[in-house]
Amino acid sequence: MVLKIKEALAYAQVRGKKINKGELAEKLFPEANKACQYQKLQHLISGRTLRVNPETVVIICKETGVSADYLFGLKNIE
Repeated sequence: MVLKIKEALAYAQVRGKKINKGELAEKLFPEANKACQYQKLQHLISGRTLRVNPETVVIICKETGVSADYLFGLKNIE
């Protein structure tokens, strides 16, 4: 399952939020070290992660300002 995380980050930056992949990874996986955080985020972006925790979706949506429907590719940003 591929999430539109790159597009969500780009949308957040256009809207004036200063967030990058490293900061998002830190918020998603606070228990992991920096290298593991980034690797886990890359797996989410590439679709290598088979199951996505619902809390992860909520955090991504909150930080980037997109809906879960957009994140999963069901709707476009309006």
